[in-house]
Amino acid sequence: MAHLWIQRSGDGVLNWAMVPLAGQAYRLMSAEPYVRRADAASDCLEGELLTRIMRETTEDWLLLTPPGARLWVNGQEEFLGVCVLADRDEIRLQHGQRLYFSTERLTQVTSFPGSDHEALCGRCRQPIRKGTPAVLCPNCGAWSHQTEELPCWRYEGSSHCPLCDQSNAVEVDFRWSPIGV
Repeated sequence: MAHLWIQRSGDGVLNWAMVPLAGQAYRLMSAEPYVRRADAASDCLEGELLTRIMRETTEDWLLLTPPGARLWVNGQEEFLGVCVLADRDEIRLQHGQRLYFSTERLTQVTSFPGSDHEALCGRCRQPIRKGTPAVLCPNCGAWSHQTEELPCWRYEGSSHCPLCDQSNAVEVDFRWSPIGV
């Protein structure tokens, strides 16, 4: 699930907070909390809007800006009205507030949703059946079983996804955050 990293002030210290983008559309605001859920149909003409476009298994996020808006994406003024956001894009609001868009997902065991073609486990190479507990690697997108009989994601003696360097630890945090940026 995509999310925004937002710099928040508290006790005189600036901290980064992660705000999940679980809805369809979000309005950017000039004051904390800097983002709020929006109704895309009625809010589309009232300022900057983040909106999700869903396609079969992927999602894209668009940043829609009205004429005259003062907003920058990765240091470039956004004046064309629409920008497709990518992982780690910096959004700077008119008053200087920085937000970072991220598509990074955390690892979780879910029911395999099924596929148009046979999906093979990244470790054991056996088919993964629809509804089977499995993990989608947030880094490379490979599926792995995670059942008592086939604990392929958290395979004993392994510390990573079978196909990339993504950690398979139970308590994994985001690999990237804007701290220090």
